[in-house]
Amino acid sequence: MRPYNRLSSKSHYQKGSQFKGKKKIKRRPEEYVIPGAPMGVKVLDGNIEAALRKFKKLVKESGVLFELKERREFSKPSAKKTKKMETAKRRQYHISLEELRERLY
Repeated sequence: MRPYNRLSSKSHYQKGSQFKGKKKIKRRPEEYVIPGAPMGVKVLDGNIEAALRKFKKLVKESGVLFELKERREFSKPSAKKTKKMETAKRRQYHISLEELRERLY
């Protein structure tokens, strides 16, 4: 069996390739914003994939899905407090590790 060679198929490098001559247009984030809609994204030039990526990023940064998952079931206030303390301890542990590494180097 012949080993895998990445460059064995040179379809992308042939003359007259479909990728030649197409420029990717850089868009600013402001161009995707719909005025008056807090969670909306414009579809520019029929590029649904780019608009979907922007929308997913917007939803993730807003924290709506996280809050929805939190509200699915009731958790006691004491459980919330212990979880909060555990995350704080973990965060503090990682910060102290970083400080230790900086001192050693």
